[in-house]
Amino acid sequence: MIDPCVLKNMKLSLRTLLIVPFVLQVVGITSLVGYLSYRSTQQAIADLAQQLTTETGYHITEKLNSYLETAHQINNNHIAALETGAITLDDIDALHRYLIGQHQQNSAIKALGFGQPDGTFVVSNRVSPVDFETGATSLTPTDLPYEVGRSNPDDPSQLNLYTIDEVGQLLRPVEIISNMDLRTRPWYRQVVATGTPGWTKPYQMGRTNHLIINAHTPLYDEQNQLQGVFFANISLHQLNDFLEQIVIGQTGAGFILERNGALIANSARDPAYIAAVAGGQSQPDGEDGSLPVTHPENVDFRRLTANESSNLLIRSGAQQLQHYRGHWEAIQSPEQHTIRIDGKRHFLQAIPYRQDYGLDWLIVTIIPESDFMAEIEANRQRTMVISLVALLSSIALGVWGTRRLVTPIWDLNRATEKLADGDLAPETQPTAILEVESLRQAFHQMAHRLGDSFRALKNSEQRFATLLENVPVGIAVFDQDGKLIWSNPLSRQLYGEGRLGAEVACRSETFQVYQANTEQLYPVDQLPAMRALNGETITVDDIEIVSPKTGQRVPLEAHGAPVFDADGHIVYAIVAFQDIRERREVERLTTLYQKELEREVAYKTAALEEAQRIAQMGSWEFDLATQQMIWTQQMFRLVGWHPDQPAPTLQEILEITYPDDRQDLERAVAEAMTQGQAYELEHRIIRADGELRYFISRGEPVLAAQGQVIRLVGTATDITERKQIELELLRLQAQLTIQATVDSLTQVSNRYQLDTFLELEWQRCQQSTSTLAILMVDVDHFKAFNDYYGHLRGDECLQQLAQILRNCVSRASDLVGRYGGEEFILVLPQTDREGAGQVARTIQAALYEANIPHADSAVSDRVTVSIGITIVSQAIHILPKEAIQQADEALYQAKQQRNCYRVSQL
Repeated sequence: MIDPCVLKNMKLSLRTLLIVPFVLQVVGITSLVGYLSYRSTQQAIADLAQQLTTETGYHITEKLNSYLETAHQINNNHIAALETGAITLDDIDALHRYLIGQHQQNSAIKALGFGQPDGTFVVSNRVSPVDFETGATSLTPTDLPYEVGRSNPDDPSQLNLYTIDEVGQLLRPVEIISNMDLRTRPWYRQVVATGTPGWTKPYQMGRTNHLIINAHTPLYDEQNQLQGVFFANISLHQLNDFLEQIVIGQTGAGFILERNGALIANSARDPAYIAAVAGGQSQPDGEDGSLPVTHPENVDFRRLTANESSNLLIRSGAQQLQHYRGHWEAIQSPEQHTIRIDGKRHFLQAIPYRQDYGLDWLIVTIIPESDFMAEIEANRQRTMVISLVALLSSIALGVWGTRRLVTPIWDLNRATEKLADGDLAPETQPTAILEVESLRQAFHQMAHRLGDSFRALKNSEQRFATLLENVPVGIAVFDQDGKLIWSNPLSRQLYGEGRLGAEVACRSETFQVYQANTEQLYPVDQLPAMRALNGETITVDDIEIVSPKTGQRVPLEAHGAPVFDADGHIVYAIVAFQDIRERREVERLTTLYQKELEREVAYKTAALEEAQRIAQMGSWEFDLATQQMIWTQQMFRLVGWHPDQPAPTLQEILEITYPDDRQDLERAVAEAMTQGQAYELEHRIIRADGELRYFISRGEPVLAAQGQVIRLVGTATDITERKQIELELLRLQAQLTIQATVDSLTQVSNRYQLDTFLELEWQRCQQSTSTLAILMVDVDHFKAFNDYYGHLRGDECLQQLAQILRNCVSRASDLVGRYGGEEFILVLPQTDREGAGQVARTIQAALYEANIPHADSAVSDRVTVSIGITIVSQAIHILPKEAIQQADEALYQAKQQRNCYRVSQL
């Protein structure tokens, strides 16, 4: 306010006194508010641009991680497929089809392939529309956009290219590329040199004008010998497409470069290299119809640096960033810079990008300030115009409107004071003075916009605070002096309440921080907060903190990062940490489980091999498409072959099969292949050493999805020992049967067999009207024979008599048996009295002809017999033993005379 005493002493007119201060006040307030608004807007723009470039840079990093990790994940999936047996290195055709199928499912990959130390090389390359337009491919537009290659078995330096169908089968050959020995390719040499998965520097892909990066993963056997290398290629064109899809402001740009400054990719589709024909054209098709032969060395590449880019943003941004840092390797953490291009301010951020497999790039984003300033600049110009009009109007109407002007000016002055005091919605009364009313409206518009800006800023701060309060990790913020100035609830749970203001730099015991698994306090200068305040962005997992609630030590994983102001000075350090007890426990259990699983697998594998050896069993597999037979080592041993020799063909297996069994085995295998029937067959095999062995072969068909048989699998078991035991048991069984039914001395039926046979015939006789004759034969004076000649001669006499009795009965239904001692019984079914008498006379005549001497006989000088005969015509009411008794009585009657027979009729 102006002091009245001063006005009294001033020799100025009221008009001048009112107009000049009024004009000065309006000009001063307008200029001051405009200046403050301008500065506030500039700061808000810088903060917003910084936030946007940071978010964009990390967004590109996350997307790039996801994009690039796909290549190594695909390689690891191939190795997992090998370990599970889904594919095998022994079948390179099936492996190639598998890779083609995987390639068709991953559009982000330029090429997939596999190479082996012997030069074997299979690859699948995706052909882009540009390749068709430029003639970089021999495919026609009607072919599927895939070139699949396979090295020449006779010359691995030549790569034969083919078209494919929808299921990945090779169709027609289209081209031969020379000088393509995979062992000379950059990725293969890098694997041989390092022995680990990784990325290559960008290099030329084959004979194309594509510059690619290669993700490679080696495959080793149990002896740590290199078996091959899986690889996946990503074209720099694809990375350009990837960056082009990411929105970077309205007119901003992003680019990726190597540490030597060479461009990898950019969002402006600016080329990262120049390709030119170096040594002539590819060899055309021969007149004889042979395939064209191309030479990759005909295309020269020259990499472009970011400083050579035709895009102004990329070129100027790279030049100024290099000017700031001196060389690209100096950028080891995210950096933000404000640069000028064509006199206009731009915001630049550089983020180092590193990956576990060896990539070390820089991601740079540039956003012009003009992307944020269009609306603000328009409002500023309108405000200046309005203020100027108000100023001129005030001067012109100052005298006329002095009285009317004072009140609204004071009203506006009070409103300004309220605004300065923090009231963002001051009230003013309308006035009829146009200039003052315009000034009032401009003031309210300015206050409204300031209020919107403050509310937006407050909301942004509130959202950021809410985000930090609710993230599932602990977050703590330290100032430049190392004092804890803010923490979220999860962090306060870990280190306790009431720690705000504590200095982490004073001592580790402030927060009871220890080195993992030790009693030593964590070194202060190595704490994540202190290292972040020193400009490092680090992650550690060897920290343990004592929980104030439980008193237990909690293992943590902590990530520290510095926060820079606009001038690049560190103002804060943010530390994010999380409890990793569960992860440590999972890691411990996983390690234990892995060790136990390895022991169990080793034990089971050894047990299975031993079981197959003991069981004399081998397994086999036959592929119908390739006609290839696969044998286990045990199969080779079973047939007496060396396991190192090639597996036999089906015809060779039939040739070693015993001739009598060959047709059955061939028929069983044919039915399995054509009808899908499983079989189990016992047959004989002639081993390589000529030994005949018995086998049981089992085979089962494996069907494709369409139901056709694609291969046979089965086993072969050597059962020779079991078969020999079975044959021996049959022989022993037959021998026991004979011993159980045959008299051991005379080799005729014994008493047991005689009784059994007689019982059966007796039942048959009861069911029919036929007759049954029983002859009981006894040697006359046999005791005298034994006494005279001895028992050995007596046994010989009985054996001769038994043979004569067998010769005298011609029918198979007749039975001769030894009843006991020197007595024999003949059972003659369907024989009447006359027939029995004829047999008795035949026996006596044959014995007489045998002329067995019997010097001590009272009947004759040779052995004679007496015979008692019973004829059974009705066996219903008597038993077999009664019939034998009748025959014995008849024998007794015959022995009264000797050397004769007597008949008894029942």
